[in-house]
Amino acid sequence: MEEITVKVTKLYKLLIQRGMTQRDFIDLIKETNEGKSPSAYIINEIINGKRTNYNIDTLKPIKKALGVSYDELIDEN
Repeated sequence: MEEITVKVTKLYKLLIQRGMTQRDFIDLIKETNEGKSPSAYIINEIINGKRTNYNIDTLKPIKKALGVSYDELIDEN
């Protein structure tokens, strides 16, 4: 049987702990950032660990929406 491994990011864990879906999360980002949000595609890639190289302007609205520090969001590679 083939083994499947899944990377669980800090952001993914935060969303699970808060009982939030990605859609809920994107809506929260928009609510807390004057309707502005990174695209759903980018958010999905960050949550799932597929995008690890992104700029601070992408991270700021995520941090603001969740009310956490950067350290609580950024995974060590």
